[in-house]
Amino acid sequence: MLASSVYGPLLLSGPTGLSAETRAEISRILRPAVYYDNSPLTIYILGGTVAVPSAVEAQLRAIPEVAASIKEDNLEIVRLNGANRYETAAMIAETVDAVAGIINTAYIVGGTAWRWARPPCIWDRRCCSRLRGRCP
Repeated sequence: MLASSVYGPLLLSGPTGLSAETRAEISRILRPAVYYDNSPLTIYILGGTVAVPSAVEAQLRAIPEVAASIKEDNLEIVRLNGANRYETAAMIAETVDAVAGIINTAYIVGGTAWRWARPPCIWDRRCCSRLRGRCP
């Protein structure tokens, strides 16, 4: 939901780091020609260091386009993490509200299995193009 609220992609990391494909996509997104205005961009890391290790954030900051964008004040990295997955989900919802306005749709899922963690975007045809056309 957060990704679709900011018109951005949802990129996944592995337990040991960012894949080459994910790093390449981040570099592509941050090329100067992609900027549509002078608004700073935000990369959201969703979860604490157990869910997304600090090594992933270090890898992210080491990508040349990320480092240059941070240096030029065109990018900030924000980690949203609560004491548990439920507090993290609440923080993400608050961020969606802050960046996109009042939310009038709620997606209620369980919090104990990975299959429930799929983003609501998967069921939203408006954002399928950002998932490379994989629409349900």
